[in-house]
Amino acid sequence: MQRFCLLLSLSLAAPLLGNTAALAVDIEDLDSDSGKKDKKKKKTKEERSPVLSDDEIIREIERGWYFKANGGVADWVGRFGGGLLQMGSLVAFSVGNDFVDEPNRSMSYQFTFQQGVHNGMPYDVQALNGVPPNRNIQGDTRTFSLLASYRFAAYPTRRLGLGFQVGAGVMFTPLLVEKGSWDNTVVPAWGGNNPDVHRTPHFPLFAGPTVEYYTKLSHFSIGIDTDFTYAIGFDFGFNATGFMKYTF
Repeated sequence: MQRFCLLLSLSLAAPLLGNTAALAVDIEDLDSDSGKKDKKKKKTKEERSPVLSDDEIIREIERGWYFKANGGVADWVGRFGGGLLQMGSLVAFSVGNDFVDEPNRSMSYQFTFQQGVHNGMPYDVQALNGVPPNRNIQGDTRTFSLLASYRFAAYPTRRLGLGFQVGAGVMFTPLLVEKGSWDNTVVPAWGGNNPDVHRTPHFPLFAGPTVEYYTKLSHFSIGIDTDFTYAIGFDFGFNATGFMKYTF
C-alpha cells in the first residue's frame, strides 16, 4: 500500500517538474535570442552611422596633383591691335600641384602648354594701308607658349575658391607661310621689311583672377581663369578661359 502511494505521488509530480524545466530552458533561450538581437541592432546602427573625423569630411574635396584643360578666347590689343590680329581662340593643358592645402586657403604651382589661333590682316592689305614696319605680321597667326605659374586661392565657402595667379614663360609665333613665298612675295610687298616677330621667342608675363568650384562629382572641379599679359617683344593682351580640372 505504501509503495502504491509513493508511486502515485511521483506520477502526479512528474509533469510539474517537466514543465518547470522546460519553462526554464525556454526563458534562457529567449534571453539568449534577445541578447543576440540587441547586439545585432547595435552593430547595424554603428555600421550605418559611422562617425567621420573632421579630416575625412574635408577630404571630400580633393587637392594635390591635378590635370587641367582650358578653352576660351584671347586678344592682342597693342602693337597688333586694330585688326592686325583679331580676337581668337585659346586652348591650354596644364599639370600642377597644391603644395599648400588648408581648409581656408590653398597654393599651387602649375605648368602649362598653351596655343592661340588668330585671324589676321592679309599681308597685301597691310602694304596698301601703310602699316609701319614694326607692326607687320604674316596675317593668320598661331602662338605657342610654355608657361609656369603660382596660384593662390581663398575659400569663403567650402566649395568655392577665389584667387589669382601670376606667371611667366616663353612664346613662339612660327611662320605659317611657305618660306619661298615669304621671301619672294611677302617681304618684297613690304618694301624688303622682314620682321623678326616670327623668328625670335617672346617672353610673356601674366597675372589675373581665378574662380574655382569643387563639384560633388569626386575629384572634378570647374572654373574660370582670366589673365592680362605682356609678351616682351610682342604685345599686350588678355584672355578668358573656362576650365575643367581633375585632381588625383
